[in-house]
Amino acid sequence: MVLLEICIDSFESAKAAAEGGADRLEVCSSLTLGGLTPSTGLLKHIKSVFPGLPAYCMLRAREGDFVYSAQEIETSLQDCEELRRCGADGFVFGALRPDGSLDQEACKTVIDACAPLPVTLHRAFDYARDWETCLQAAMRLGFRAVLSSGHRATAVEGVEVLRRMVESFPEITIIAGSGVQPGNVDQLLRAIPSIGGIHGSASRTVPSRFKFCPRDFRMGPADDGSTRKATDSRIVAELAARIRR
Repeated sequence: MVLLEICIDSFESAKAAAEGGADRLEVCSSLTLGGLTPSTGLLKHIKSVFPGLPAYCMLRAREGDFVYSAQEIETSLQDCEELRRCGADGFVFGALRPDGSLDQEACKTVIDACAPLPVTLHRAFDYARDWETCLQAAMRLGFRAVLSSGHRATAVEGVEVLRRMVESFPEITIIAGSGVQPGNVDQLLRAIPSIGGIHGSASRTVPSRFKFCPRDFRMGPADDGSTRKATDSRIVAELAARIRR
């Protein structure tokens, strides 16, 4: 069966994912920044309401590249410890070296700290210099799965590399993500029928409930306070129906 994993950064989105039929959550904060480590409060809330829905937590201490200092890795180790206590079912992590190779020392340190819980290599993989070398290293280190768009901007664009990954490395679960929607998931499933999972936010733009919003400043480079993104249960349900038919 193809896994449907929905990435979320709020309880509202987690609820929509659960109601739509997601198999698993990737719990993050700040999806607009590519997903950062979530708060323990968010995870505890999700697990208290949806105890049977597996929740994998992002371990990413900051936005930007995936080349981390020893202090940033230590932050992720501390986050791992706290999120485990709050009921995390698995983790999502990735680190690279400046030359574009997988940072095997950092990854092994985090995988060992997460054990026996499984760890997925996130889309840092798509920034690696050579996907085959990176995937071989990921398998040796003990990553259980790899989330990838096939080294392209979207999974549909990278479908050929994703197909080669699945066929050449059946020992590890390959999850296709980036730009996956009900309108194109059939194309992916036809091209790669043995793909291990489909990943996406299944989101829509939600208008702000704020009645007054000052226009002369912003809280961030892309934020004017008028809209935000949230998972839509109807999109999740449509993805689930297409995957499971």
